[in-house]
Amino acid sequence: RKTINIPTHSISAFITGVILVERPTLIPSFGFAFIGWVMLAISQWRQNNPNPWNRCKSFSELLQILILGRSTVPPHSIAKNENQKEVDVWQNKWRKRIELAEKEAERKAKLDQQEYLQYLQDIGDTDFDISTKSSGIQVSIDPFKVVLFPIQNILATVCECLRFVKFVVIWEDCHFAFWLTLASLGLSLVTFFVPWAFLACWTSRLLVWVLLGPWMKLVDIYWYREMEGMTPEERKERDARVRRLRREANKEVAKEARINRENAWKLAAVKKYMFGRFITRVNVLKLNRYRYLPLPTSTATPYSPDPQKLAELAMDEAGRNRTRVTGQHLVGDMIPMLESKKTTDAPTGQPTA
Repeated sequence: RKTINIPTHSISAFITGVILVERPTLIPSFGFAFIGWVMLAISQWRQNNPNPWNRCKSFSELLQILILGRSTVPPHSIAKNENQKEVDVWQNKWRKRIELAEKEAERKAKLDQQEYLQYLQDIGDTDFDISTKSSGIQVSIDPFKVVLFPIQNILATVCECLRFVKFVVIWEDCHFAFWLTLASLGLSLVTFFVPWAFLACWTSRLLVWVLLGPWMKLVDIYWYREMEGMTPEERKERDARVRRLRREANKEVAKEARINRENAWKLAAVKKYMFGRFITRVNVLKLNRYRYLPLPTSTATPYSPDPQKLAELAMDEAGRNRTRVTGQHLVGDMIPMLESKKTTDAPTGQPTA
């Protein structure tokens, strides 16, 4: 039995290129379709992974949940050491591929370094200054020391953004990946029917006729000539009025920023008093540096609770044997306090209406 792999992606890319060469107005539509195509291809690649812990929810399953409110795919049980042989073969294949790539990159780097050292040796000394050099103590002052920490903060933000993008692209954060794929395919379908040539033509015509016509002389007469005809006192009065308006706008922004800063200081002080001296931010998005997978010996089974009677179910939903542990979310302006929520609207110890 022989398996023949059809290069569907290469065929699709060739057909797409041929169509875009003949009809370049379809570039926006095909651009969005390309994003959806790449996301679907990565999702399919994740689905074909022999390691069940390394798979993700498929686009069709998430689409069923969006339309039907539930998935027709039953929960998947993962047994101990499931597909272990296939996983070992797959991991060894990629490990060898990465090792070969690293060795090739190291070999090329060594050759480039040797060529560069030989190049420097052939050039020789490039210091042609014949003046006498001072042999005293040299003090080196780093001029970038003050700005390094802000740059590091910017780099940290950039790294977090790249991690989020990476997790979305590889379908690790499958919900964002699903919405990105669905939006790309939808925009591709919508922009396919947009007459881009007509819009570009008439937009250019309107810009030329509005901004480059002889009536621009009116702008010169009623705007620039009026400014040029001002006396020095009128110019000073106009500049003072502009500065006063800008100062008032900046004052409101500064006031709001000061209030937010004071609220943040107050909230931090109360949290340290109630919960401890250290505060950390819990990421809502997936911004981990590394991906963590369960061990091959791990197992997973669908959760199926025991059936309950209607009375027992109603009592459980009303909060029987349920203790709510309040978190660290504080509410209030003057004195932040813990937010308390009731598990049920039924009155305690009182008859209902």
